[in-house]
Amino acid sequence: MLWTGGKPVEATKKIITRAIYGNRTKTFRNVIRIAADEAGKLKEILGCTVSGAKILSASVEGDYIKGKKVKADVEFEIHIWYQSDQDTKVYKVNAVSSDIIEIEKQGAERFSQEDVKVWLKEKPKCIDASIVSEKEGDMVAVQLEYVLEAEIIGETLLNVKV
Repeated sequence: MLWTGGKPVEATKKIITRAIYGNRTKTFRNVIRIAADEAGKLKEILGCTVSGAKILSASVEGDYIKGKKVKADVEFEIHIWYQSDQDTKVYKVNAVSSDIIEIEKQGAERFSQEDVKVWLKEKPKCIDASIVSEKEGDMVAVQLEYVLEAEIIGETLLNVKV
């Protein structure tokens, strides 16, 4: 408080700072369809693992009124063990999934110069892998489960009473 003529006067200072607009953790269960390497010879899926998962890109979508969303493109390295004729083989493929995470905002402030951070909170895992027949030929349907966490960080203006 400032003192003028014996009376306290409140003043405000404007502070520009970076703060977290909001964040969210979301579990995804997606089915990724992969063309079978040897469609005519594929007999049975023996197992599936996921490794080398990484975030390719992340961007902010939406607006202040309707709410913000983060779009994340995630790449997975999928290894499928399968039986073909009298042999067991491994098929490795990289697949990409685009996911939307709705952000729970933490305040009513308007933010500018936003940055987004997205990371894998848990290691992705293969829940199921099966052979499905489609017009294009046999496909391997791999069901993945993974957890993404996202946050939006932006510049905002705070009014502080002094």
